[in-house]
Amino acid sequence: PVERNSLGPWEPSQFDEIKKATSRRENPSTSLGLSVGALDVGALAVSVFSSSGNVPLIQAFGVNAALFTTLSQKLFTMLTPTGFAHSLALGTMLWSTLGWKGWVFCVSYLFLGQIVTKVRFEEKQKAGLAEGRGGRRGPENV
Repeated sequence: PVERNSLGPWEPSQFDEIKKATSRRENPSTSLGLSVGALDVGALAVSVFSSSGNVPLIQAFGVNAALFTTLSQKLFTMLTPTGFAHSLALGTMLWSTLGWKGWVFCVSYLFLGQIVTKVRFEEKQKAGLAEGRGGRRGPENV
């Protein structure tokens, strides 16, 4: 009778090849296999868009700086210059600690508050009840 091993049709040498191939990747569960030079774009995307938070501060700042730069024209109609700077810092901390879902929740709250401030703004202004600075938010309001 021929002795069979518990590996079924697999030979032990095939397992060694698989082990070598997978050991080359540092963390296969967090890498999408995309890289530009030494930068692993897939791992960066997985890290930045982590929904559990714990995003490195420099990555959170990079995302927020890009978004704030892109939306700066609109944001300056909503925020004072110091409010803009404080919002950038707050957005960076939110993305770093709460992840993108927490950031979206808080930014949605800011935008909804801005919309409510503008509802019947002229009537509120005539009655002396309107927000100061034309409804723009400063650091105390972000």
